[in-house]
Amino acid sequence: QALTEILDASDRTTASVGELLEFARLESGQAEPRVGPLRLDLVVEEVAASVRVDGATILAEPGELLVVEADYNLIRQVVDNIARNAAARAEHVWLSTSVDKNDALIEVADDGPGFDEQIIDHVFERFRRGDRSGGVGLGMAVARRIVELHGGTCDASNRTTDDNHPGGAVVTVRLPMHN
Repeated sequence: QALTEILDASDRTTASVGELLEFARLESGQAEPRVGPLRLDLVVEEVAASVRVDGATILAEPGELLVVEADYNLIRQVVDNIARNAAARAEHVWLSTSVDKNDALIEVADDGPGFDEQIIDHVFERFRRGDRSGGVGLGMAVARRIVELHGGTCDASNRTTDDNHPGGAVVTVRLPMHN
């Protein structure tokens, strides 16, 4: 059991150092997106199929074909970071894409406790954590910076309960569509 705990701590540390280095590269301008046509609907499906977090089910809701000019690796990292963050606090996570005027939207919703109202306006800040589970609070900051490099925005909110999805958190990524 002690070795398992040490291995888990080592994995978390490795992930945190990787996020910190990525954030430093993005902030210093050393990392530039390599943009090309990217199907967001397929990225969402890929993340839903590949991310595994104990105790959580991640599903991609069917969406329409949605193409933006973006860096595949960076946008996949955004969806992965946000989905893992949601899955750490919820039993079910739903990923979806949609269009709003000239913007492509990626929505990550969950049935967890939602964001604490005291930190909801700060969830995308460096080293800001919503609870004591896991990382050091860089994943959401890295996600926001990547989205901003693509001319987009990230928003966090809490859901109200409805028939299809119980309450929880929702993170919306908005990226400009290019015609």
